[in-house]
Amino acid sequence: MEITAIRAHLEGLKDPHLAQFSSGLLPGLTRPILGVRTPQLRTFAKTLAKTDWRDTLVELTAETYEELLLEGLIIAYAATTREERFALVSGFVPKIDNWAVCDTFCNSLKSFRRYGAAGWEFVLPYIRSSVVYEQRFGIVMGLSHYVTADYIDAFLAEISALRPLGHYGAMAAGWALCECFVKFPDQTYPLLIDGKLPLASLKKARQKILESLRPSAAWKARIRSIAIT
Repeated sequence: MEITAIRAHLEGLKDPHLAQFSSGLLPGLTRPILGVRTPQLRTFAKTLAKTDWRDTLVELTAETYEELLLEGLIIAYAATTREERFALVSGFVPKIDNWAVCDTFCNSLKSFRRYGAAGWEFVLPYIRSSVVYEQRFGIVMGLSHYVTADYIDAFLAEISALRPLGHYGAMAAGWALCECFVKFPDQTYPLLIDGKLPLASLKKARQKILESLRPSAAWKARIRSIAIT
């Protein structure tokens, strides 16, 4: 689809009140935001992914927040080979400049669950990255697709070893620890009490675990007892 048609469609979906609200949640946003709801963007992306999506990706120039997210969603939904998707994801990640695009893109890449070890090996360099949104991409990919029996030990080892970059790295690490804990508490709890985690990540993990409905009362009592200073 040509960019003029794409932009006309997005303009028809925009909500100025939502744009204003969303802007407050995305400090430092470098692109204008129209205020299109994410479910509407997903529906549009799925439609575009069934057409000449490669040509559409060439047309998109990320002029707005919505165009950037639309590009990521098309990459996630398009029917393609593992190798091509890896190449497309590699090209998209450097464009990520906010947590919302990062997290929505990551949780949409469900094809990675089919890729097994190849997908995990693709994600690893991002977890270890020294660039904040590359690191967040790696962490959120891990918590979205690799908190499984096959990868829990490897993922926890990566979380234990990394030093989160800024607020968005630390929050992602805390979120990841929560997801690991609610699914694999016995493996994750020792990491929460060994005193080696960055304080910001530990605080976020503790908060999210206590807010979750999934851990038992007994486990929550143990989490509350963790000394955080």
